[in-house]
Amino acid sequence: QVQNEDFFWFSEVVKAKSSGLPYGDNSYAKRSASTYYNLLSKICEKLGYDIRKCSYVNLNPLGGGKKQSNEYKRNAENYFSNTKEKISKLFPKAIICCGTYEIFMEHISVEETVKPDNGKSAVIKIDEKKIMVIKGKHPIDRNVDNATIIEQVTEEYIRLSSLF
Repeated sequence: QVQNEDFFWFSEVVKAKSSGLPYGDNSYAKRSASTYYNLLSKICEKLGYDIRKCSYVNLNPLGGGKKQSNEYKRNAENYFSNTKEKISKLFPKAIICCGTYEIFMEHISVEETVKPDNGKSAVIKIDEKKIMVIKGKHPIDRNVDNATIIEQVTEEYIRLSSLF
C-alpha cells in the first residue's frame, strides 16, 4: 500500500534525530535510519543547509526490502508522475539522487536539460526554473564510503552553483 503522499519516512528520522530521540523499533530500522541520516546530514552541513528544512522524496513509495528492490525500476516508473508533481511543487535548487540518477533522468520530462561531460550531474528546467540534479551513490552502497559520497556530491553542487 502506498503511504500518504505527504509522508516519507526520512522526514520522521530527521525529526527524531534532530531532537535526540530514538527512531525505529528494531535494529534494522535504526541502522537504516542512521545510515541515511549520517550521509545526508553531512552533505547538508558542508553546504550550509539545515537538514530539517530539506525535502525528501522516494522514487519508490512502496519502501525498501528485497521484494521492493527487485521491483524498484518498475515501481519508480509507475509512480514517477507523482514524484514529478512533488518536485514541481517544491521547486528545489538541487536534487541529490542517491543511487537513482539514471532512473530519474530517464523519466523526467523537462523543458531543457544540460548534461555536463562528467556524467555526474545535469541542470534541468521545469516551468522556467533551473534545478541541479546531482548523481550520488546510495548510502548503503558497500563499494564506496560515505566520506567519498559526501565529497563528490558537495563538489558537484558547488561546481554547478557557479552556473546560476
